[in-house]
Order: sequence, then C-alpha cells, then structure tokens
Amino acid sequence: MGTPELETTLNRAVADGKKLLVTYLTAGLPSSKEFLELVTQLSEVSDAIEVGIPFSDPVMDGPVIQDASTKAIEAGVTPAVSLDLLEEAAAQVSTPLVVMTYFNPIHRMGEAQFADRLAGA
Repeated sequence: MGTPELETTLNRAVADGKKLLVTYLTAGLPSSKEFLELVTQLSEVSDAIEVGIPFSDPVMDGPVIQDASTKAIEAGVTPAVSLDLLEEAAAQVSTPLVVMTYFNPIHRMGEAQFADRLAGA
C-alpha cells in the first residue's frame, strides 16, 4: 500500500475521531517465516504495521528495539533481506506497512536503490 493510501486511511480515521493501533515488528524476527505469520496475524487487528529494519546502532530506540536489531542482525537479516520480507508481507496483507530505519542503511545501499526496492515492496 503506497503513501497516498496510508495517508487516506489515517486521515479518515482522525476525521472520524477514531483511535488507531499501529503495531511494531523488527524485520525477520523471530524468524523470517514467523515474521510473515506475525504480519498476517497483526494485520487482522492493526490499522498499520511498522516494520523496523535492523540496524547495528539503534541508540535512539531504547533497549528492546536495540536487542531486537542485534538478534535480527545475528540471524542474518540485512536491509536487503528486510525489503524482501516487506515485499512478501505486502503481497499477503492489505494493512499498510510502514518502515522505520536510520539513514545509514539507506545510504549504504544507495538512496535510489533503497527507494526503488521500498516502493516495489
């Protein structure tokens, strides 16, 4: 689901005075298969799902997300793997998926390539 649909969904909810539930998962945790299962399950109760792309130094995110990023990286979840998982997840659910990341992984992959991959997902 692209940005216009997400904005429309969120704006409509706000205009209707609704509260929104945005859940969070770190890409690839607890495993790639289980991550995809969780996205499907959460899509049934979430207005949007935020997916964190693992990063080696997520100091602004607190200890829980820092630990999740470390575990994902140790399991081999890279930004490219994260984007592959996002693409697969987006094909399975209609709930908007939103990415949380730092600029460093985007810069390392290349801004244009990252943007293209993300748009494709």
